[in-house]
Amino acid sequence: TTPCEGAPVFALKHRNPAINSVAFSPCGTKLAAGGYWGYVQLWDLRTRALLAEHRPETLNVSALFFAPENRLYSFNCFIG
Repeated sequence: TTPCEGAPVFALKHRNPAINSVAFSPCGTKLAAGGYWGYVQLWDLRTRALLAEHRPETLNVSALFFAPENRLYSFNCFIG
């Protein structure tokens, strides 16, 4: 089977009820996840440890990306 088939290898617990965006670091060892309640969490995929958590001023994290030098950026949008 491929890694995309079958049961998940592990799950990361996130504060958001709905994740809108995820991004992998260029080196592939970190994962950023953000969602509706505005939290952005940064995870170490090797240790599965939560490295950092940030809550921007707006409620919705609509996009995340890593720049080539491993700097994480987020775009926040609130519609309503």
